[in-house]
Amino acid sequence: MLASQTACLDVQDVAKDGRGNPIPVVTRIAYDPEETGIDLTELYVGVAEDIEALAENNARLHRDWQSESDAELTRGPNFLCVRSGTLGEISCQLESPYPGKAALVVYCDARDCTMPVMAISDRLHAIARWDPAESLMNDPHTLGASILDKVQSIHDFLEPLSSDL
Repeated sequence: MLASQTACLDVQDVAKDGRGNPIPVVTRIAYDPEETGIDLTELYVGVAEDIEALAENNARLHRDWQSESDAELTRGPNFLCVRSGTLGEISCQLESPYPGKAALVVYCDARDCTMPVMAISDRLHAIARWDPAESLMNDPHTLGASILDKVQSIHDFLEPLSSDL
């Protein structure tokens, strides 16, 4: 965890650890990317009141790009990627490793890939950022598969930490 990037929601004694120390409730936890064992530049877990609405709002741009006349669509077994004809950026909607109806969309440009919302539960979501390999931006099918692998790695890292939440 990166203490400097962890914001407290409430500091009431809502729980106690094994030594009886109070455990505060936080709205966002930043993980040290180097400690995750995943090639990430950022990883957070945050709280939101309505995860499905947050995910739907995030997916809106992806859906808008699909309707562009010069958009390039690429389908894989568990993803749909769209290259915006206007911006040249790529968005991929993926099958989430978590249950629920919240859309999982990742946006990539030449600088980075951003996963603004991956619903973990009805109130928790993961936020991640990583550098894509330049060659992946030229091959949306390989990019989509690479994103799926990255999302699965994030899930595998967070699952033991979030399984009881």
